[in-house]
Amino acid sequence: MTMPAYTLPKGKFVLSTGINYQNYDEFTISQMKAINRRGIHAHSNSATMQVSANLLYGITDDLSVIISYPFQSNFNSQYTYEGFTYDEDDSIGLGDMSIMLKYQLPEIEKINLHTALIAGLEFPTGFTNEKDKDGYRLSADHQPGSGSWDPLMGIAISKNFKSEKLEDLSLHSNILYKLSNQGSQNTIVGDIVNFNLAANYIIDQEQPNKFQKIFPKEILGQKTRWSLVSEINSMWQEKTAYDGIKDDAHGGLLINWMNGVKLAIEDKIILGFLAGFPLINDLNGVRPEAGFNLIGTIGFIF
Repeated sequence: MTMPAYTLPKGKFVLSTGINYQNYDEFTISQMKAINRRGIHAHSNSATMQVSANLLYGITDDLSVIISYPFQSNFNSQYTYEGFTYDEDDSIGLGDMSIMLKYQLPEIEKINLHTALIAGLEFPTGFTNEKDKDGYRLSADHQPGSGSWDPLMGIAISKNFKSEKLEDLSLHSNILYKLSNQGSQNTIVGDIVNFNLAANYIIDQEQPNKFQKIFPKEILGQKTRWSLVSEINSMWQEKTAYDGIKDDAHGGLLINWMNGVKLAIEDKIILGFLAGFPLINDLNGVRPEAGFNLIGTIGFIF
C-alpha cells in the first residue's frame, strides 16, 4: 500500500493487480432495532473490497506515470433514518480511474534519502447509477464511482540503510491527498488523506539458515528474493455533504497495522500478501467497528 519514492527506469513498465479486503463487524438485527428506537441515523456494512488494475511506466529515469482503475464492492449496506432501517444490499461496479505523475528529486546522498512529488487527477469513470434490491438508486456515497473530478497531490520518501547491520532494511512513507469536488446527486463524498509507513527487510539467502525451507532460493528453477514487510496504513475522510449539508455518520479515521511477505521472482514477477487489524478505529457517527484487513498483489515488470 505504501508508495516508495523510487521511479521506474526510462522505458520500463509494470502491469499489476491488487485486492484490498476490509472486514467490518456489521450490526445485528437487534442492534439496528435498538438504534431505530433511539432515532439515530446510522450506517452498517459487512465488508468492502477493491480490486485494481494498474499500469506504471517510466517516462524518464526520474518521472513515472501511474494509472489505476479500481473495481469497487460494498457488501450488505444498511442505514437507519427517522426510525426505519433501509437495506441496500450490495454495491458493486467500476470505480473512478486515476492518473498520477511521480517525479523523483535528486538523492540526498549523505543520508541516502530519496524524495518524490506526486500529482494527479481522479476521473469520474465509475458507476453512479447502481440500485438497491428494491430498484431505488443508491445514495452517492454508496456508489462505486463519485461522479466528480478530484485532484490528487502528495509526497513519497524512501531511505535505505547502508550500514553493515541494516543494509537489508529500507523505510518508505507517503502522503496522498484527494480534494473531493461535487459529483453525482449534488454530493461531495469528502476529502481523503492517506498516510502510509512501511519497513521492508530483505531476507539474506546467501547464508544457510533454518528459514530456507520457508523462503527457498529458487522456485521451479527461478531465482527468488524474499522480503518481510510491515506497514501502517491510514485513511482519514471528511464528512460527506449532501446539497451542502454534512452527514455526521460519514468519514473519520482508520489506521491498520499490516504484516506480510513480498516475493520477487527473477526480478520479473513480484507478489505480495499482507494481513492486519486496526490500531485506531475512530469513524464518525454510529457505525460498525472495522475488523481484519487483507491485501494481495501481483505485478509483472517489462
